Amino acid sequence: MVTTWAAQTHMALANTRAPGNNEAAGALQLIELIQLKGCVVTADALHCHRAMAKAITDRGGDYVPTVKENQPALLADAKAAIEAARRKGASRIATAEFSHGRTEKRSAIVAKVAEMGSNHDFPGLKAVACITSKRANDETVSRYFLMS
Repeated sequence: MVTTWAAQTHMALANTRAPGNNEAAGALQLIELIQLKGCVVTADALHCHRAMAKAITDRGGDYVPTVKENQPALLADAKAAIEAARRKGASRIATAEFSHGRTEKRSAIVAKVAEMGSNHDFPGLKAVACITSKRANDETVSRYFLMS
C-alpha cells in the first residue's frame, strides 16, 4: 500500500495498492488523484526521479525529495552546490532540541542551482538543501534534498 499523508491535518488523503509491489508506480498513481496546487510534496529517495518531479509540478505542487546514492550524479552535483554555497558564505539556520532522550543540533543551508535541473533533465529543480544533524554521541549525518 502507498498512502499520501497531509502533515497539517494528520490525515491520510488517499491510498492505493502498489501495482506489482512497485511503490514508486503506486505513488505516481496517487499523485494523479490529489490536488497539489500550493502544496509541497516531501518524499524519500525512492521517489527522487524525473517522473515524480514532473507529476508533482504538472499538478501544481512543489517537491522536496531526499537525494541519495540511488541518484549518484544528482547527489554529487547537490553536494558540490552546497559546498560552493558554503565557500561563498551562504547563510545557515541552526536549531537544537532535546527529544527522544537525546540532544540533536541541526544546521541547514540552501543553494540555488540555476542549471542543475536542465543538466539532469529534472523538471522544476531550482535549489538544493543540506541538513546536517549532530547528536550528543557525536554522530554527524548530512542529508541532501532537491527543491522545486
